[in-house]
Amino acid sequence: MLRDFLKGFGFNLTGGDEPHAKDFAKLLEQIKTRPDAQLLQTVMLRSLKQAQYSPRMSGTSAWRTRLTPTSPRRFGAIPTC
Repeated sequence: MLRDFLKGFGFNLTGGDEPHAKDFAKLLEQIKTRPDAQLLQTVMLRSLKQAQYSPRMSGTSAWRTRLTPTSPRRFGAIPTC
């Protein structure tokens, strides 16, 4: 769908079925000076997959939760005796 939209403006998104950030960056570089750049950027942004969150604690979320109570001491926010 995005590729069809971009073809209407004369652009081609490289990267096959799953384009990488560098493919989007290359395309953004090509469109940044156009008067309709904002429209093209918005459509590109809306075409990206949204992050999905899970109630299960894993990965960096779990680390963040475990480190939160002790983190202020490391930065000197809580005075120590």
